[in-house]
Amino acid sequence: MKKTKITVLAIGLVFAGCSGDSKKEESLDVSRSALATAMVYNAGSLGAGWTDSSGTTHNLNSKTVLDGSLHTLSATYSPIGYIAFMSTAGVTGNQSVSFRVNGATNTTTIKLSMELFVNNTWTGLVPIVSFCNGGKVPQNAWVDCTVPLSVLGASSATMVNGVSIDNGTGKTLKAMYFSAIRFVPVPQGTGGSPGTGGTPATGGAATGGAVTGGNASTGGSVTGGSSSTGGDISTGGFSNTGGAATGGVTTGGGSTIVATHFSITDGQATMVGNLPPQSSGVTIFSWARFATTGISSLGIGASNLFYQNYGFYSQSGTIQWWDENFGPDVIAENDGGWIFIVARFTSQTHLDVGYTRVSGAPIVWPIHNTIAANALQGMTVSFPGENEWFGGDLEYMGVLPRAVDDTEASALSNNRSVPANAWAFWKFENGVTTDSSGNSHHWTTAGSVTPATTGAPILSP
Repeated sequence: MKKTKITVLAIGLVFAGCSGDSKKEESLDVSRSALATAMVYNAGSLGAGWTDSSGTTHNLNSKTVLDGSLHTLSATYSPIGYIAFMSTAGVTGNQSVSFRVNGATNTTTIKLSMELFVNNTWTGLVPIVSFCNGGKVPQNAWVDCTVPLSVLGASSATMVNGVSIDNGTGKTLKAMYFSAIRFVPVPQGTGGSPGTGGTPATGGAATGGAVTGGNASTGGSVTGGSSSTGGDISTGGFSNTGGAATGGVTTGGGSTIVATHFSITDGQATMVGNLPPQSSGVTIFSWARFATTGISSLGIGASNLFYQNYGFYSQSGTIQWWDENFGPDVIAENDGGWIFIVARFTSQTHLDVGYTRVSGAPIVWPIHNTIAANALQGMTVSFPGENEWFGGDLEYMGVLPRAVDDTEASALSNNRSVPANAWAFWKFENGVTTDSSGNSHHWTTAGSVTPATTGAPILSP
């Protein structure tokens, strides 16, 4: 098979001879200062650090067949066509590649193959339709596919610089559609096994000896890490006697739950009050765990019924930032676990959105947007007018009247205490939604708002 040479310049990628069905080819400069995002493609656009190197007729921003409300990638495959995406920065620490596909009006049994670009070499095509739910690509319906890296000749330690989804049918196909192409990271805190006394898990060894509180088998097992008297607390959480923690924290011998749960059917909260002006800087942050079904919403906005000018929401396996003027931008994949999210308004018309899944770790900033000059006048958990229930958990949330720098943003992910000069800070302990800053910016709740069963993986007490 013919392949196309990719030449790398300091300013980016230049593709030579990229025509017909000639295959994508190697020679990527893999020197890098930061990794690409795990989300390769979603909602009409590529993730940060990824470029299109496809070799068949396609449209990255198709509106013909939507995935829910999201634009999709249409591909009209030639007999040896492919869609491929490359990154000089690359990704690592992943366990699989997932995507959604819709066979549309194709009546031919669709066969797809996949390969990765690793160490300037394509790993070789592997049939992958068996990894789709139901073992096939259906007509006029979406199906989720998850391909383990192990079958593609890679592992979680592999640095991957490209991925390709090829036509394995050997025939020309009608247009079909793809959505949410992404690398799925290894879950934080995996590898720990339940055990009496809080057995240390991989990545979180106990330092110092005895386990605080005694026997962790009383009231539940520990998954994802343990803590010890005088020692480090592992990333992924800890559990004291009396409660179980999976990727999170249960404190006080099970008597206090440090998070609040909102029902997927009716749990909601609204906070009304003029937020600090964007012109002087505003930072909004929270540990959150979004529902993995439906559309899950955390709104921030000006004076409208549910404050949805901006906001965080989850749909189709991703956590996104919504802007009423520009639509959605993908922040990260939604793996059903805890994520620390930050919206940083640096001026009246500029916004940065970032996240981390590890307490105290550097914030990843995938979004830097020019925005409309709305005054922020309220916030909401859930958007019941559109059945966009949050359906998840909140650990703590705060609003600061300043745009924090990256160092402070990281520190906010590892501190349950009220930050200095906070405009508002809600601890969300045991289902309580009052403001702890002293400024009386309380949430008004409705429906099923209850204590959560676990908390976020925060290292600081």
